[in-house]
Amino acid sequence: MAMNWKSPWKKVGAGALAMMMVGAFTPATAFAATNSSSTSMSPYMVTSVGVNGKVVESMPVWMKSGMTKLPLWYVMRALHQAGIMSSWNGMAWKITTPKSMTIRPVMLSSSSGKAEIYINGKSIGMVESTVAKDPFSGHMTTFLPQSVVTQVLAAIGVDNGMKNGMWWLKTMEKSTTTSTTTSTSTTLATVATIDANKTGQTLQGAPGAMSKSDEATFVLTALTANGKPAANEPVHVFIGPMKPLSGIPPKDWYESGSKGASAYVASLSKMTNAKGQATLVLYGEPADSMDMVGVQIGNLSTYNPTAMKAMGALDAWWTSTTSKPTAPIGDYVKVWPFATTVDSSSKINYTIEVESPSGPVKGAHVAIGSMMMGKSSMGMGTMNGSSMSSTSSMNSMMSGKMTTLTTNSKGMAMSTVQVPKGAKMLPVRVVVTQPTNSSRITGGMNLLWLAGMN
Repeated sequence: MAMNWKSPWKKVGAGALAMMMVGAFTPATAFAATNSSSTSMSPYMVTSVGVNGKVVESMPVWMKSGMTKLPLWYVMRALHQAGIMSSWNGMAWKITTPKSMTIRPVMLSSSSGKAEIYINGKSIGMVESTVAKDPFSGHMTTFLPQSVVTQVLAAIGVDNGMKNGMWWLKTMEKSTTTSTTTSTSTTLATVATIDANKTGQTLQGAPGAMSKSDEATFVLTALTANGKPAANEPVHVFIGPMKPLSGIPPKDWYESGSKGASAYVASLSKMTNAKGQATLVLYGEPADSMDMVGVQIGNLSTYNPTAMKAMGALDAWWTSTTSKPTAPIGDYVKVWPFATTVDSSSKINYTIEVESPSGPVKGAHVAIGSMMMGKSSMGMGTMNGSSMSSTSSMNSMMSGKMTTLTTNSKGMAMSTVQVPKGAKMLPVRVVVTQPTNSSRITGGMNLLWLAGMN
């Protein structure tokens, strides 16, 4: 879904967390609101963007009839670099702040606008929005009045403004040693790792859609940087239905709580519990169905809201013995960690576990490939959505070094990946095939594992 184009932005350094995956994509047409007024992008000016004193890129600013409007996609990018997650679904801008931030009461003036803004799940009002062409990418994107953006960011403790051809923002946090307010960068992410009991699973096809039988259950666990449970963190998932092994990525992604997601999500924990856990249950679906699942817990997300892609995805595949393609029903794969934040130039150890209803699968073939997402990377191409490919087709999609492993008697294989210097993200894809048939996929396995650089 991402378009390839030559970016005119200034290069951005490698100081990024996994939550900054928005930086790897161009704004998609789907990022434009469908219920806003549309206009041509003229006149406009190019403005630098500064985050906590550092120039990170440039953005187009829409100016007409004395009104200044900022492109929401670029605003979200800047916020992500400051450690603040947000998403846009064409109608609502939803902001999730780290717990370290103090939220100030705010309620936007009543408006006839149709774009709604939320802070930590609470609506603060409706605003007017404008859809115009981004001259950098050529895509239609959404612009909000600068006055609105300033008011919203001030409410979450982010000072911002326009000065000398730059739109800047800096996070404002209270010092722990004095009563004065000082300008600092945000604290490290509350959620540093997300694990899942299953990262891919194959299930018996259900009699019909939204079936209470043959449901797919994922148990997610969020951990802090020191390995402790990240409790009371908000949980969101993004469902991308697709056809198994088609090589065609999900056309649509549905955020939990939306009408679209209600056809797939049977239940979802709204917050992590004291153990940092949350449970997602997907309705059973007919054979030859598959759901990809992007995950966001607190500040850490494997889903890119602007490009509408999951950089790290769980998947559930419903099949039958007569379906083509098919896979062993009841098998599942677990790769852990599923998503995590690590330092650039470091090594990461991870484990692949393959299980069947009768126990561990010994001798399964595990093909692993990674793709560095560096300063000039603009997207993942077909790799994001092509699901559960065979080892041979996977080779054509992955770049970088390929690793092939075999599971031991416990159904496990372990590997290490070297994080390249300067990488912002390191998606790792794992494909598992049967011990006796390399063209047959084991256990619904398709994972794009994300390592964010800090």
